[in-house]
Amino acid sequence: MARVSPSLRQLSLALTLMACTAAAGAAGTVEARLLGSERYADIGWTQADRIRHLETLMAHLQGLARQLPAGQRLAIDVLEVDLAGEEVPDGGKTVRVLRGRADWPRMHLRWQLSSPGQVGRAGEEWIADPVYLDRLPPPFVATTPLPYELRLLEEWFASRILRGEPGR
Repeated sequence: MARVSPSLRQLSLALTLMACTAAAGAAGTVEARLLGSERYADIGWTQADRIRHLETLMAHLQGLARQLPAGQRLAIDVLEVDLAGEEVPDGGKTVRVLRGRADWPRMHLRWQLSSPGQVGRAGEEWIADPVYLDRLPPPFVATTPLPYELRLLEEWFASRILRGEPGR
């Protein structure tokens, strides 16, 4: 993996701060932090890809706040990211190839859900979609650089946070 410059660490901090404040007008709030993003297993090959992918993940996590009931707060630490597929060199650039084998998207999250006056729930878990290519493509597959990762987050959020189902 390429050496990560200090600017990626600075971006990670900036995105964390942005996530803490961006959902203020929503019913609930999501505070997300990218912990150790300069060491994630696979967040992109180039600096530009890594920045774009981190921004995409943070914006999506912020958007989930609209689904939370008023007053609820979800704090998420993103501890690891391994994107779907793998980057391969192709004529001086890299392309992400999705094979649907052992290249599924996965993330390691630590989270805490709290509401005023109630005991909250918390957990730490790996989430993954090993059959990501065997299902219908996500509706936003053509409009985002991380459709399978965003679907993974949405499904985890719906089952674990909104419905309170136990982790797998």
